[in-house]
Amino acid sequence: MKINFVALVVILFVFPAIFQHCFAGEKSTKEVVTKPLQKIPFDIENALKNGYSKSEIAKYLCQEEGLDYDKCLEYYTDGELIAALAQPTDLSSALKMFEPDVTAEEMASGTYQFKMGEKYAKGEGVPKDYKQAMIWYQKSADQGYSPAQNSLGYIYLEGFGTPQDYKQAMLWFQKAAEQGLSSAQYFLGIMYEKGFGVTQDIVEAHFWLNIAAASGHENARRERDVLAAKMTPKQVSEAQKMAAEWKPKK
Repeated sequence: MKINFVALVVILFVFPAIFQHCFAGEKSTKEVVTKPLQKIPFDIENALKNGYSKSEIAKYLCQEEGLDYDKCLEYYTDGELIAALAQPTDLSSALKMFEPDVTAEEMASGTYQFKMGEKYAKGEGVPKDYKQAMIWYQKSADQGYSPAQNSLGYIYLEGFGTPQDYKQAMLWFQKAAEQGLSSAQYFLGIMYEKGFGVTQDIVEAHFWLNIAAASGHENARRERDVLAAKMTPKQVSEAQKMAAEWKPKK
């Protein structure tokens, strides 16, 4: 999207006078900015090439959303505003301004992509947005990064920003659990115990809970012990044998 210069002048200098009282009530601009907003299709790289500064771009995006740019700056930097308001098709450019010292190689790593997913899931530096979190978790999970796979599974389990989908939750918990991530093993055990997205199987549930407990997962230990009380000695023995023979995938 190329910005018309006359339109930009109107937006930058006329619109502020119109919008300066829009958020004069008790609610802070931070509260307003963190509400769900419609992200704007915007070619940030092209705007920068045409000489527009980061602050001009942030101000334009704020005005497009009816937000007071000066009040926004009380809580966010220009880079954070751009990352929050620009459509995700150009997130890499937005994030390059959000974290200018990050190299392209680092940005493409599963670790970095997971970190960005965490920012959006928790609302750290950007408005909380589970759909954006899913985009970054998915990128990371596709590279085999188990924490992202686990987080993606949890989003599907709870239905945060997406329809609840137990089968997808099972898929991603399984991938992470097989790599040895105890939190994913715990969730996988619960899924088998409850029959969420899979045929109920208490032996399989005990098996995964036992593995997670062996790694120090306290909730898994408690759940395993409660489950074991409902199982026959033969079932417990079978689950324990499976756990003793299990090895993580590399």
